[in-house]
Amino acid sequence: MTERPEPTAVRRPWTVWAALAMVAVEVAALLVSAGFFVVLSRSGSTDVATSLLSLAVMFGVLALGLVAVIMGLYRMHRWARPATVAWQVLLILFGLSVLGSGWLLPVGSIVPAVLCIVALFAPPSLRAYGAAITEHEAQARAAQDALSAKVAAASGEGTDGEVGVDGAGSAERAEGAGRSSRSTRRSGPTKSVGGSKKK
Repeated sequence: MTERPEPTAVRRPWTVWAALAMVAVEVAALLVSAGFFVVLSRSGSTDVATSLLSLAVMFGVLALGLVAVIMGLYRMHRWARPATVAWQVLLILFGLSVLGSGWLLPVGSIVPAVLCIVALFAPPSLRAYGAAITEHEAQARAAQDALSAKVAAASGEGTDGEVGVDGAGSAERAEGAGRSSRSTRRSGPTKSVGGSKKK
């Protein structure tokens, strides 16, 4: 069994780890909220319970999506950074929309989102991400070249087989021509004497 390779050899700076920590905090908040909605649904009416359970399911799905984003950020894939930024922008807009409903919800939404965006676009994160993307592209090119080499090798084996069949047919034709030449030599040449042919 082969050991699973490291996702990337590029060293992750502390700013990347800070962005990962902010997204992990957001995942924890979503899961806690989903559990809170499930608890509330048991003590309410049927219509309210259905709505709360739907919110709990939605928050759980969002949490799973953010777990995938965390894995992409850890591996420093190209798609993970814009996905993270888009989610943080949504959180900031949500926090701004609930500014009049106390301070806990707006601060809990806006502060982690701003910190995550700042950490992602800090110079150490940009340098590490650029190096990781370059490494991923080099690995993709190497895999594509290896696949092309395998396809070319398979095509070469098929061509060799066809040449072998043609070579065997040519050998048989040459052998038949040799037998015809030997039979002509054994019969000897013919001479014409007085208009008649004698052997």
